Amino acid sequence: MTAKAEEATGPASGSWNVEIESSYGNLPAVFHVTQTGNSIAGTVEGSMFETMPIEAGSIDGNRAEWSVSATSPVPVTLEFAVTFQGDSLTGTAQFGEYGEGAVSGARRSGAEDEMERHDPTEAARVPVEARRASTVPPHEITPELRPVVEELGLVEHCRELAEEGWTIVENAADPAFVARLRKAILETADVDHTGNGTVGSLLAKDPVFAEATLNPKVMALAEFSVGRGFLLGSLIATVRAQGNPALAVHCDQDMFPAPLPEHNMMLTACWACDDFTKERGATLVVPGTRALLRHPTDEESAAAVDRAIAMECPAGSVALWDGRVWHGNWPRNVDGQRVVLHASYYRVLLRQGDNYSDIADELIERYGTPMSQLLGEEDYFYKKDFDYVKDYGKFVRTLNNAKS
Repeated sequence: MTAKAEEATGPASGSWNVEIESSYGNLPAVFHVTQTGNSIAGTVEGSMFETMPIEAGSIDGNRAEWSVSATSPVPVTLEFAVTFQGDSLTGTAQFGEYGEGAVSGARRSGAEDEMERHDPTEAARVPVEARRASTVPPHEITPELRPVVEELGLVEHCRELAEEGWTIVENAADPAFVARLRKAILETADVDHTGNGTVGSLLAKDPVFAEATLNPKVMALAEFSVGRGFLLGSLIATVRAQGNPALAVHCDQDMFPAPLPEHNMMLTACWACDDFTKERGATLVVPGTRALLRHPTDEESAAAVDRAIAMECPAGSVALWDGRVWHGNWPRNVDGQRVVLHASYYRVLLRQGDNYSDIADELIERYGTPMSQLLGEEDYFYKKDFDYVKDYGKFVRTLNNAKS
């Protein structure tokens, strides 16, 4: 029998999608295996390491053994013992002083192999989220987010955020929800004798506030603007009555020195519970200022009002702007009250303004992973005794999210 015939009939030959249990978490990998008689050759590619050639590979029946040498995240020799059964495999991986883990996998389909031949990149072999990724350009909608924003009708809003730094989403929620939100703000805010009031740290005060922060359209635009894994930075409600003065023009990224980062760090979503007009004290924005990447001077702040525009929209809309846009609000000159919820979303590397540590478990149990992300529990930042070895997967995901 020729070597080619032996290779063609060998149970190990082919490409295999594999998962390896380890102290780093479950690691996706791909085995590219060539069996020639009793010898095994090929490569192992994983989420934590570059392509590694198989060394000292052998097979007896359907049980194979080989080793590979990794250089990152720590230098280690991995020893595999794998049993092939048709289109599946099982086995173990030894990580030296780092222990061992179970291995399981399945033979790759012909379509997957064809895709790799046409796109022989790391992304074609191992899931993108499992590897350290490059920076996503600030105007780009990621492949993971695009179907979401298309389904929600937000592609144009993403363009507006990227180019102008602000956008308005009308009908973000139904009238009943907006009425609940307005009522909760008025009941929660410390409204004084003038009819004005402000209150913060709202997640503990009424479920409607959490529902607003988790609104699918707002969450999708926050991911576009400040990246995957974004946090809830602050949650504030304001009530403004007739005679309330204008808010001076400023930008929200006051904690950053100029020039401000090219990638946005903060996004504010302003829930309008009443119609926004200039006379009613609507938020104002100054066109073209997102691109300046700096704060206004006192003189510029005063003069900018002359070229500002009102973010006019009906009740139930969400007005959004990024942290580099110069903005403020007009004075309120009519009867009634301007009732607004301001939800600010931060890029994952920022420290949050609100602290919900005392009720985080309760909120996460009630609202699940999206709330866990908003509260910073899905990343590795600010975690006491974080184990970079055992939780390497979370470490890499956090780094990738910060660059998205």
